Amino acid sequence: MESIWSYTFDKQLVVDPKEKHVLRTQNPSNPTGHKDKMTDLMFDKFDVPAVYVAQDAVLALYAFGRSTGVVIDSGMNMSRVVPVYEGYHLPHAVNYLNLGGKDVTDHMVEMYTASGTFTKNMYSDKNELLKIMNRVKEACSYVSLYFDEDMKKNETKNFVLPDGKSINLKRTFLSSEILFKPSFVGCEQHSLSELIQASIAKCDSDVMKNLYSNILLAGGNTLLPGFGERIQSEVKSLAGEDYGESVKVHAPSERHHSVWVGGSMMSTLSSHKHLWITKAEYEECGPSIIRRKTL
Repeated sequence: MESIWSYTFDKQLVVDPKEKHVLRTQNPSNPTGHKDKMTDLMFDKFDVPAVYVAQDAVLALYAFGRSTGVVIDSGMNMSRVVPVYEGYHLPHAVNYLNLGGKDVTDHMVEMYTASGTFTKNMYSDKNELLKIMNRVKEACSYVSLYFDEDMKKNETKNFVLPDGKSINLKRTFLSSEILFKPSFVGCEQHSLSELIQASIAKCDSDVMKNLYSNILLAGGNTLLPGFGERIQSEVKSLAGEDYGESVKVHAPSERHHSVWVGGSMMSTLSSHKHLWITKAEYEECGPSIIRRKTL
């Protein structure tokens, strides 16, 4: 990890870390020991003047101009549901689905090799096949709003391979369906929509309406067409009469960069200066200061 940061400071950013404050993001599942090691590395090895440790869900909300909401962060390896209230994430209500973009791609590989659309001898290099499938996913895959009807239609989408060969792909919505029906790939977890409902239900009743009204999508996996609409429809149904009409899913166009955008905004706010950990504070208090100053 030290070599990666050295390369980042020296070759990519071309800055002297001794002259720069560092804002570092984390997710709720990040082990405490890892957070401590990273902060210690910043101060002891790179001698940075101050460090800010921020929750990525909080930053995603800030990028959208909110401090309260539920962030649905679906990335490569995992999908997280993180409720945030007034800039603080609520760890007791966080939920995880152990499926993400990589699993969607892997399921697509299984689907189209099993059907004979792709054969093993077409791409001897598995990594090359995965690259092609990622392109197929980005160009053709989507989230179905009416699953049973789409299954009956059996429509196809055309995709042109790098060698110029054109192929027709059936049911390109099936790969992403695993996020809403995890049992398709043997995952014994609730669907993403059910996890959202469960997270909000764990929060105080006074804030539930506000949370339902501010469901924010983040992460590249949420860029799949129909993703937000499916969440909107299912969560509205799960919320029932009391909160159903309050459900509102927000899908900013730049949501795959929302954590970075939120971090760039927060790092300039004078109102958050007290949350920066200075080197002097770290030397005096040790790692305990991280817990006290992390939102």
